[in-house]
Amino acid sequence: LLPLLLALNEGQHLSIAQEYANQRDVFRPAILRHLQIVLLAVVPALLIGLLLAWRMNRTRNLQQALFPVLNVIQTIPSIALFGLLMAPLAWIALQWPALSRAGIGGVGIAPAVLALLMYALLPIARSALAGLEQVPAEAVNAVRAMGMSSRQILWEVELPLALPALLIGLRTAVVQTTGLAAVCALVGAGGLGQIMFDGLFSAANELVILGVIPIVLLAMLADTAFKLLDSLFWTSP
Repeated sequence: LLPLLLALNEGQHLSIAQEYANQRDVFRPAILRHLQIVLLAVVPALLIGLLLAWRMNRTRNLQQALFPVLNVIQTIPSIALFGLLMAPLAWIALQWPALSRAGIGGVGIAPAVLALLMYALLPIARSALAGLEQVPAEAVNAVRAMGMSSRQILWEVELPLALPALLIGLRTAVVQTTGLAAVCALVGAGGLGQIMFDGLFSAANELVILGVIPIVLLAMLADTAFKLLDSLFWTSP
């Protein structure tokens, strides 16, 4: 909306539009960086969460041991979790310089992505497990009798049937991660949070709003996209 207003020479009197004009060079890279952080956190969390749910569906003891750990992680404030991760990651970067050159370190995108990944694991693993538990045992036994391997059963039978439940947790994880990614600017990860905190530290309310509005819009777009995707499953024959 702001780029359109500026292109039409409308809204130039608005202070937020003027702030956007001043931040035009960093605004687009900040959005791309924000999306990069979200993707780097959610995609591995999805793969790990699916694997954990698959194992927990077959090993009840693992379920009883793992969910308390994931629940505890959810209770840790994001700033505290960043702090807990900074020292180990800095040590790893010191021991393996190649990882440091690849961007792994105590500050930057590494602690941000790792923390967000840990937060995203609980909703994804829980919803994936709920979906797998709803898969009829008769369907699994039938395809196993046809000679399918465990991997084939997972990808061709269990996951498709568990997908509607999985999307609920994935939707929660994506929206949650989109919002939490703003805090990652405090550890040097950049993104839209950098614009927001620059405004806070300089007492520029318009700059804060300029950073907050895209985050809200991205979260709303993600939520709407998953709602539409979920409706397709319920309306499909």
